[in-house]
Amino acid sequence: MWVKINPKGLRWLIWGLFILLLITIGLAWGFYPEKYDFFREPVSSLGGLVSHDESTPNFPSYVIFSSGFVLMGVMAIIVSLVYFTNIKRFKFAILKGLLLFIMGLGAAFTAIPWDFKVILHGIGAFLFIASLAVINFVFQLLRYIKRHVPKPTDVKRAWDYYFDLTFVILLFAGGAFYFVVQGLVWVGASIIFISTAIAQKIVFFAALITIFLLDVDDIK
Repeated sequence: MWVKINPKGLRWLIWGLFILLLITIGLAWGFYPEKYDFFREPVSSLGGLVSHDESTPNFPSYVIFSSGFVLMGVMAIIVSLVYFTNIKRFKFAILKGLLLFIMGLGAAFTAIPWDFKVILHGIGAFLFIASLAVINFVFQLLRYIKRHVPKPTDVKRAWDYYFDLTFVILLFAGGAFYFVVQGLVWVGASIIFISTAIAQKIVFFAALITIFLLDVDDIK
C-alpha cells in the first residue's frame, strides 16, 4: 500500500484541490491587467504571458495561474495514486484514480501559457476541464445510487432524493454541453451566444458547488 489514509483525510485532499482551483482563478483574475470579459474570454486568458486583447504584460497573473495549476496537477496525481494503491479500500478506485490522473496531467499542461505553446496548452485545458466534468458527475452519480437505489416504488420520495437527482442531471447536462461546444469548435462550427468560455465556466461552477456536497462515505 503506497499510503495509508482514511476517507476523511482523502476528502480533505480532494476539497483542497478544488479550493486551490478557486484561489488560483480568483487571484489571477484580481491581478489581470485589463478588464476580464467573463462571457467571452476563457479562463486560460488569465495565464497568458500577455493579456488577451491588449497584449499588455501579464506577469503577476501568469505566475499565479501557472503556479496554481502546477500545484493542482501534483495534488490530483497524488490523490490518484492514493486510489490506485487502495483499490480494495475504496469503491471504483481505478476509475476515480484514472480520472484524477488525467486531471493532473491536464492541469500541468494548462499551466503552460496559452500564447506560448498553444497546442500543449489546448490539450491540457481540454483534459483538465473534461476530466473535471466527468469525475464530478461520477461522484454525484455514485452518491445518488448509494443513497437512493434500489428503493421500493411505494415509498414516498423525500426531498433529498430530488436534491441529489437534480445535481446528477445538472452535472450530466453541463458536461455534455461542454463536450458538444468543444466538438463544434474543433470542426470549425460556431453558435451565436455560445462559446467554450461559457461552457468552461459552467463546468467550473458546477464542480465547485457539488464537490462540497460530498460526505465521507461518498469519497470511499
